[in-house]
Amino acid sequence: MIKCVGTAYKRDDFTTEEFFQYWIDVHAPISQKIPGLRGYVVNEVVRRLMGEFVTEAFVEQWFDDEASFEATGGTPELEAAWEDVGNYARTDGTFWLVKEHVIIPPPTEPGYLKTMGTAYKRDDFTADAFMEYWLDVHAGISSKAPGLKGYVVNEVIRRVRGELESEAFVQQWYENEEAFEYSRTTPEVAAAWADVANYARTDGTFWVLKEHVVIPRPA
Repeated sequence: MIKCVGTAYKRDDFTTEEFFQYWIDVHAPISQKIPGLRGYVVNEVVRRLMGEFVTEAFVEQWFDDEASFEATGGTPELEAAWEDVGNYARTDGTFWLVKEHVIIPPPTEPGYLKTMGTAYKRDDFTADAFMEYWLDVHAGISSKAPGLKGYVVNEVIRRVRGELESEAFVQQWYENEEAFEYSRTTPEVAAAWADVANYARTDGTFWVLKEHVVIPRPA
């Protein structure tokens, strides 16, 4: 399974509410017809926790493999979806193909709080060493965060379009805002943050997100 992750920004003449209303009610029924699409989630940015990377939403779309993703190019369904984007959003988003590494399977029920962050390897690490440390060492530390209900590391395979940079994305789920805020005060989360510098830069950007599930993520 492969996933496409992209940033999204409302058109200047749209309010945030209008932006998401159009996306969910009008654009999603158009774009969910893309051939080979196995999952589709719109992630509304509730607030930015830290960092300088700016986006108003993330879109996630799953495909069986990279060939299935590439096969969508030039199809009438994809062209119709891109043609509609300008009706509610800017067209300068950045998109990446990523490989998911599932540490804790995300909840399938709606209503959970989701966080997402960018990640960058330390300059003295190769891309392989970066992911190896994260999966073999750091994940074992950070997965102990109290109240953590889901944890996915998204390894960037390549950037498809746009100018923004990220080498990975981390996603975590909590039952609600209270559980997330409590977790941030605990020794377990402090230990996780202390370990980050052992393999990664510490200038990532993190957001709290609200999921709008168009097509449930593949199991």
